[in-house]
Amino acid sequence: MLASSNHMGSIQLLRFVAAAMVVVYHAIVYIGPGSVASFPEALYEYAWIGATGVHIFFIISGFIMVLTSWKVFAAEGATRRFITRRFIRIYPIYWIVALLYVVSGIFGAISLELDPTSTAFSLLLLPGYGPTIISPGWTLVYEVYFYLVFAFILLLPRRAALWTLAIFFVASVTLGVTTNIDQINALFKHMTNVLLIEFLAGALLAAWYLSGRMPEQLSNGRHLVSVLATAILLFMFAPTFEKFGIPDVVGFGVPSFLLVMVAVASERAARIRTTIARFAWLGDSSYAVYLVHVLVIQLLLPLMQPQISGWGGLLVATALAIAASIVTGLVLHLYIEAPLLIRLRRHMGRSANATSIP
Repeated sequence: MLASSNHMGSIQLLRFVAAAMVVVYHAIVYIGPGSVASFPEALYEYAWIGATGVHIFFIISGFIMVLTSWKVFAAEGATRRFITRRFIRIYPIYWIVALLYVVSGIFGAISLELDPTSTAFSLLLLPGYGPTIISPGWTLVYEVYFYLVFAFILLLPRRAALWTLAIFFVASVTLGVTTNIDQINALFKHMTNVLLIEFLAGALLAAWYLSGRMPEQLSNGRHLVSVLATAILLFMFAPTFEKFGIPDVVGFGVPSFLLVMVAVASERAARIRTTIARFAWLGDSSYAVYLVHVLVIQLLLPLMQPQISGWGGLLVATALAIAASIVTGLVLHLYIEAPLLIRLRRHMGRSANATSIP
């Protein structure tokens, strides 16, 4: 039984894939519209698939929280340790990258309108202020809310905790869908958003996996390929689902769940697990890549767009922006995020292994 998400190379690699998907999406939607040449409308429609990396992140978050807490439900001090670990994992590097955005805005390198209140609330990742500084920060508000809820259920025995999480999120989402309570303010909008179901789905997947009830047959290469192919097919058709009134949490959430399930099941296939493990280190940088990539793309726009002519130039510029974003994220992780996590964990009197923090 696995003790840490970082022993699951498949989940680590999928985290990087999810971050890269979001980078690709933003590179296309930022570079294309302001250039002389332009991508066809169909590409913008299908570029939205890249944004679904967010759905993958939410499901992985639910999975990792249960995976890493499986043996500590109702344990003394578990909630305090959980909150501490989540805080040092989310906020310090977020504040550092946010400072880079603010400095870039002050010098006019990017467009950024801030006031003291919105800036402070954004730095705390409060509902309604997530994207104020870092535009993808809206997702972090949901992450933080999920962590707070999870911190409370850690006070309960495992079975009761998981049932409480399921009942609370289903009830919250039902309330949001059937009433207008989500229109009261940003807090209620986040507390009742249907996206919470994705965190729950990941949590229940972890419980299924750790309980030993996941069928062994699912780890068979043929079955893995079948589920993976189904997920990819659903992703390809998902952009058209909106025309039929199918919400994103279904159109993109279901294939995202299937991808995470494939990643988890592949851990039982020794040959696949060994191959994936060689690239799992990329997953450590996923958070840094996610935070910094929009800034990198925005800083490159004035340099790239005047030089773009025709399809070829547009594709090259987009590829360069994607590569620059990922490399910057990797460097940020290796030289700032990872050392910072080591120091913070030492300060907290814990292990100095930064990558053990999921």
